[in-house]
Amino acid sequence: GTKIAKSKAELAADMPWVEDFSDIQVQVIGSLELAGAIGLVVPMATGIIPILTPVAASGLAVTMIGAAGTHIKRGEYPNIVAPVILLLLFVVVAYGRFKPEESEDSVSE
Repeated sequence: GTKIAKSKAELAADMPWVEDFSDIQVQVIGSLELAGAIGLVVPMATGIIPILTPVAASGLAVTMIGAAGTHIKRGEYPNIVAPVILLLLFVVVAYGRFKPEESEDSVSE
């Protein structure tokens, strides 16, 4: 929510990478992250359209690839750790939720 609510100038002190993007781009990144977070939790928690959980995880994984790339481009190597860890977690969630469930027939063999 911070990237949506605050201006680029306000974010720059804690997130210097925002200088590489326009105000609109920073707000879009924040909106995608917020939508992804909601999509990661709400569908599986409510049972409503649960396919959105792995879709959201996939979208967030792509976002983290972009984040890591931005930090690499800026030479901010210590800042790559968090996006890479989140990327791995999102990939695990996406894989686990997209993977078809095994039927009881195949388990009992």
